[in-house]
Amino acid sequence: MIKIVICDDEIHYQNKLEMELNEFAKDKYYLDIVKISTGIQMINYFKKENDIDIIFLDVHMPNIDGMEVAKELRKIGYRDEIIFYTHSKPEVFEAFDVDAFHYIIKEETDKIRRESIYQKAIDEARKQKENFISVACAGKSKIIPLAKIMYFKVSKSIVYIYLEDGSVVDF
Repeated sequence: MIKIVICDDEIHYQNKLEMELNEFAKDKYYLDIVKISTGIQMINYFKKENDIDIIFLDVHMPNIDGMEVAKELRKIGYRDEIIFYTHSKPEVFEAFDVDAFHYIIKEETDKIRRESIYQKAIDEARKQKENFISVACAGKSKIIPLAKIMYFKVSKSIVYIYLEDGSVVDF
């Protein structure tokens, strides 16, 4: 399963992108798509559900724009794919500052190019999912991507995993 979040204040474009992604993935991938309308909702959603593989972000949204959302997501630990999906061209170079995977111009990027971007992003997300460890203790299990592990520490038969976001998992 590939978890995707579409963050766009224009419901029409949320629905259009969701439909196109589902059509693209049909019979190949299972997509779990969540639609969000504001940058603040996106940040709060990530804080609760940090297993997102791909985020599609509009640049111009009320209160906090997509570039600021991407900066904040990176700051709080999101390391996976961000694809800007927007009408706005001037910010394309700013996307490099937040390690964006790609930048799609609504109504201008042709379908073949968009599908190529979707495929590359899904391939990258699947590759990231392959590199993980699974830990279990007291009936609870957790999957941890290797890329998010800073180091391990062992003390009195307890293994501590220190993650890049500052959190610690022990088992």
